[in-house]
Amino acid sequence: ALAFAVGSMLMLAGRQTLGMLAVYFGAQSGFNLYMKIVLSNTLVSKELGMEGFPAAFFLTAVQQVVTFFACSIMILALWLSPWRRKPRLPTTRREFKAILLFAFAFAANHGFNNFSMSLLDVSLNLVLRSCIPLMTVLLQAVLRACQVHGYGVSDGKSTSGELVCMFLGVLCAALATVAESRGSVDPTQHILLGTLMGVLSIIFAAFNMICAAELGGDLKIEPLDATCYSSLPAAVFLLLPMFFLRHPSWPGFVSMTDWQGFRQVA
Repeated sequence: ALAFAVGSMLMLAGRQTLGMLAVYFGAQSGFNLYMKIVLSNTLVSKELGMEGFPAAFFLTAVQQVVTFFACSIMILALWLSPWRRKPRLPTTRREFKAILLFAFAFAANHGFNNFSMSLLDVSLNLVLRSCIPLMTVLLQAVLRACQVHGYGVSDGKSTSGELVCMFLGVLCAALATVAESRGSVDPTQHILLGTLMGVLSIIFAAFNMICAAELGGDLKIEPLDATCYSSLPAAVFLLLPMFFLRHPSWPGFVSMTDWQGFRQVA
């Protein structure tokens, strides 16, 4: 709430970038806390000692289906309102490819991040997520070196000071991860697996941001339209790990897939 209040005041004061950053980090922290409660702390069965619903990919897929209907309702409401806007439908092969890549990156980013959050503390998960800016810069450099058309092209270049700050941030994140892993005495905490999932999530988060820049850049597809078009493909991409990836579940239970976990509580 404080981040939203500060962000709103900054935007009203003309500090649009700082205001949006404050709102973004406030929303991200709130959403992470909510997902941690759902994944790890919600009481499922007192008799069986089941707390949380450790089905990260299943929950992410459900969120994408809900997002599709929510965005569709918003687009329809705007169409019927005085502020009518016409959605820009993808027509070219490049646009369809960009939307599918965005959907895949989004699904992997949030799927692996939710998986990581089910295994790690929220504080450590946020420390890992702080590495996204540097990963984005590095991935852009790789794509630019490979001469990938559109992707990896940036209007501005990071200064040496910005790169130093990002490297220092990643170093602090690495130290925090090592300290957390050595200080953990709880055998049910899967620190290494959670950290690996967190690293995968920041790689796909960086690619997700690059794909978003491609959609909003040369292709001129609005964020609301891009979110609506990519939500169902993202849910489809999540079906594979949802049905086939076995992972730690509740204490005292064997490893199972998300679908098996859903069947367990349904």
